[in-house]
Amino acid sequence: MATHPNVAPEPARSPRKLAASEIDAAAHALGRAFYDDPLMMYLMPSDARRTRVMTHVMRCAVRMAAPEGHSFTTHPADGAALFLPPGTPQVPLARVVRVILPQAWRFGFGPLRRYMAVGDELQRKHPTGDHWYLMTLGVDPDRQGRGLGGAMMSAILPRAEAEGMDVYLETNKPRNVVFYQKNGFKVREHFRCDGGRGPETWTLIRERGQFHV
Repeated sequence: MATHPNVAPEPARSPRKLAASEIDAAAHALGRAFYDDPLMMYLMPSDARRTRVMTHVMRCAVRMAAPEGHSFTTHPADGAALFLPPGTPQVPLARVVRVILPQAWRFGFGPLRRYMAVGDELQRKHPTGDHWYLMTLGVDPDRQGRGLGGAMMSAILPRAEAEGMDVYLETNKPRNVVFYQKNGFKVREHFRCDGGRGPETWTLIRERGQFHV
């Protein structure tokens, strides 16, 4: 979440559930937000490929999370926060296959292989108990620094507090670590993913009883 010093902050907008009609807009915003993400650059080193497919990648992410009913945006769809609820720490494999397989020709075998390896590694690092999982959070770069990311998270963070549930996530950008720490998260682990071959990765957790909403 980059802060743009030349952009005057706006009041945080109220989060709302992402509508089916907004999936494409949210996917486009997320694709722009994650274009320079170190993990995306590792999975797809080619700038040209990322330019072509990032919206498709993020449309898959939205479609994988949407059935759980905890995907949120602001108005207009400047980005999205995709949560998975307690008891669902990962997208069911059948859904992953159903959403990803038709797009495999876009992504290429190498990126898909690395994606599956990293995804499996990160899944093993999840806390063992029930928790909310912030699978993806992104705001269009032109709209960052206006409180929208925090607004989207606020759809779930107070609920997690009330339920006594932790909230867990991963990120690959140091500046995102600072953003999440300001929202009550603590670094749980710092490592290079894909067995040390991939980019720096931070896992963060917002522990029950430690909330500051």
